[in-house]
Amino acid sequence: SLFPEADRDHSGHLNRREVRRLLFLLNIELDDRTIDQYFNQANIRVHNYEQLKNLDKDEFIMFYKFVSYRPELLKLICR
Repeated sequence: SLFPEADRDHSGHLNRREVRRLLFLLNIELDDRTIDQYFNQANIRVHNYEQLKNLDKDEFIMFYKFVSYRPELLKLICR
């Protein structure tokens, strides 16, 4: 539900700056290298250079899943 709020230019996509802002709103702190890594992994609908710089809503959900996956917590929960 925060996706539209983070999409400052109302393009329907989030650029890296907008993703960083959304992560801040979600109280998630990541370094730029980690953000870039997850951003590139989630950016699967690349047909041109412009799309390489943005994530659509589905790609952002994938990005968020990468960010929120915590194997160490999973191990604790499964104990």
